[in-house]
Order: sequence, then structure tokens, then C-alpha cells
Amino acid sequence: MAKIYGLGTGPGDVEYLTLKAVRILKEVDYIFVPNNKGKNMALDTITDLIDHDKLVFVDYPMGKMTEEKYKENASFIEEKLGKDKTGAFITIGDPMYYSTVLNTFSLFSKDLDQEFVSGIPSFVAAAGVSKQALALMGEKFMVLDRLPKEFYPEVDSYAILKTYDLDQEKLDFIEEAGFAYTYVERASLDDQVVLRDREQILARKNYISLLLLRRK
Repeated sequence: MAKIYGLGTGPGDVEYLTLKAVRILKEVDYIFVPNNKGKNMALDTITDLIDHDKLVFVDYPMGKMTEEKYKENASFIEEKLGKDKTGAFITIGDPMYYSTVLNTFSLFSKDLDQEFVSGIPSFVAAAGVSKQALALMGEKFMVLDRLPKEFYPEVDSYAILKTYDLDQEKLDFIEEAGFAYTYVERASLDDQVVLRDREQILARKNYISLLLLRRK
């Protein structure tokens, strides 16, 4: 029976890869790489550890994916695996958080065995590099892929992903709700940035960034 792994490569630093991920990347027949204008951060992470002859690039144009395109990609991957091949579909962070893996794997047939290999999510790595706890005993923590229209009064801290479009109004909204914030860009990489100064944060416009919020 053919098998596909949804494999998380972590936040970017190759040393955050799990031993299980490294083993599976060596064992599978194919490594499926979501391709967006020739860029893939997950591939950058594993590039020195893999056999590049295994790579299969699948187009996932950011902001232009449709349900039909997801179905087309799922069919292509399943046909490539046939009846007895194995493959790893790589993604940054963890495959169970806001990932292309979930959108694609839900479309595979029951004839294809699926397994998910956890990776360290970006917000966990960001908490480590910024030395900011995500949640203390008894607290409530929430992860969102964008700022909410309003904050839940019972939630003590948030991780807000994809904060490349921060502006004065959004930071005002966060401050007025009573939160302190830390901006983390490219967590775990050599060029990572950790900022708490408002004006410095507003000057950054990087897609690989997030905010960690904590009630004052």
C-alpha cells in the first residue's frame, strides 16, 4: 500500500528537525515540495540532508490556490505514488497548524495511507528565542493566523501568525486591549529578529513573522 507522510520541518533551523523526520526523509521514495515561485523554506531547511533526486515539485501559488487546484495536486501526488511507493510532503513548522498539508491530504483516497510527522511550530520557537512564556499554569493560550476582531477576555496570551502587514491601527488595537507584545521574525534562523519597540516593529514587513501577546 502506498503511503504519504505530512512532514513538518520546524521553524527553519535544521537542528530543530526531529530524528524521526530525518529518518523518514532518507527512507521515502519521493519528497513532495510545495512550489511557490521557486521558493520553499521547508526545502531550504532539509536541503543538505536529502537525496535531491527524490524531489518532486508541486505548484502551490500563494494566494491563488483554488479547490480545483488542490484536487489536481492531490491526484498528481497519488498517481505518482502508485500502489506501493512512499512519499513525504514537507511543510514548515508542524503539519497540523494552518498548513497546505491539511488542505491536500483531506482529498486523498482511502487507498493511500497517511501519517503525520510533527515539527516544532514557529510560535513555539519564537517563544524560546524571545524568552517569553506562552502559557503559565492555569492560563489560556490561543493561536490565530490573523488578528481577531476582538479579544476573548478569558484568554491570557496569543500567538498571532503572519504579521507582515502590521500598522499603527493594529498596534493601537492590541495596546488598548491591554496586551504587551513581542514581534519575532524568522525565529531560529541566523537572521532572526526579536523586537518590542513599536516603531521598530512597524518598520518590518516580513511574511515569516509573528506576534506573541500577553495581558499586562
